[in-house]
Amino acid sequence: MKPRPPEFPACPPPEQGLTDPMPEDSVSSLSLDAPTVAVRPPHEPTVSYTVGNAPEECGRSGAGTSSRSSTEPTALLPGVGLDLPPLMPATFLERLSRFSAIVELPEGPTKVCVRNSGRLRELLHPGATVWLRHVPGPLRKTAHDIVLAGEPDALVVVDAHLANPLAARWLEARPPWEFARGATSVVREVGYSNSRLDFQLGRPSGPLWVEVKSVSLCQSGTAVFPDAPTSRGVRHLEHLMELAQRGEPSAVLFLILRPDAWRLIPNGDTDPLFASTLRRAAVSGVTLHALRCRVTLERVSILGPVPVELHEGVEG
Repeated sequence: MKPRPPEFPACPPPEQGLTDPMPEDSVSSLSLDAPTVAVRPPHEPTVSYTVGNAPEECGRSGAGTSSRSSTEPTALLPGVGLDLPPLMPATFLERLSRFSAIVELPEGPTKVCVRNSGRLRELLHPGATVWLRHVPGPLRKTAHDIVLAGEPDALVVVDAHLANPLAARWLEARPPWEFARGATSVVREVGYSNSRLDFQLGRPSGPLWVEVKSVSLCQSGTAVFPDAPTSRGVRHLEHLMELAQRGEPSAVLFLILRPDAWRLIPNGDTDPLFASTLRRAAVSGVTLHALRCRVTLERVSILGPVPVELHEGVEG
């Protein structure tokens, strides 16, 4: 497969992140031969975050910490990740709207773009450290995007637009994952009904549809999605169920853009419809998977899988 050009300004070509050899012992001890989803009984404890071009509000340029400690597993595909452009620190002041905020830079308060429709209250609060990329352009209303939040030793990705390019490199690198084995092509942004699904993997046995969800919210080691109600996310799940029911395999891939999660659950307190639809999708044959990531000021890379748990309590 021919490498795609970089999706993130100043990134090296994708092949630079895919040439590292994969040692035979690099696969995590968590089995990849089955969906990483578990349905738990309702008495279990409960825990009460889309991509494309820059939001219109920002214009367009060109056409926490976990309470659970564990040993970091070996990455499943060493080298698969996205290199980030140079980032500058800033102090977060206030969120103006879904896609804009004010930060403090040396030259004073500055309006920046937030490429994420989630609430992000745990990350974007007054006084928080954020990391910006400088992206000036004649068609933009702001000259900076918030890419990361947190201190250098506890970084979380804020820019949800990184999820799909990262997932693409993962899928194009032929992950040792049962649902993706045998793929001969990876096509992005494929139209279906009145929507677009993120990926269609070509396989001799027939296409596999994959929808990617960007996850930034984590509470005491538990990643939760979504961070805000998402009717679009529900619509995507319904499309995947339709495909699965007519015999076309489909999957949801949750990319947890931080390293401190050891499981993922649907956020039923914030969006009970998404939580219930996700459970119906799993029963209908849609497979659910989650990957957590290592985040540094220079790079975001895949670490390995964590289970998706669908116990009843998350619906509130």
